[in-house]
Amino acid sequence: MPRFSKADLMAMGYGPDGQKLQKGLSADGGNDDERQLHDAIAAYCRRADLPFIHSRMDRPTSIALGAPDFVIAMPEGKTLWLECKTAKGKLTTEQNAWLHWLKSKGHEAHVVRSMRQVLDIMLEMKS
Repeated sequence: MPRFSKADLMAMGYGPDGQKLQKGLSADGGNDDERQLHDAIAAYCRRADLPFIHSRMDRPTSIALGAPDFVIAMPEGKTLWLECKTAKGKLTTEQNAWLHWLKSKGHEAHVVRSMRQVLDIMLEMKS
């Protein structure tokens, strides 16, 4: 497991002592702020040396309508596609279609609502 810098911990909503700092991001039960989840995933990927592509949140996508928020290059040639949502966020029709299509082709594609879910998925992919 990688070591995190203070900046990484802050981006994920935790202080250097491991205590929760930010109200919006939950370690396991979902989040109230999608941007915090995006920031936590990006920080983790940078720290774990996992190359990733991240769709911007500040303007409409230029990739493809409904494309997942993250594409992460995992070890052993595996790729992980993640769509981030708040605890109560719903998929658009286009997002649902993308995830269904990716899964039908054998890709790892998931909706995630917490950093805990992301880490669990990554751990499962390693085994």
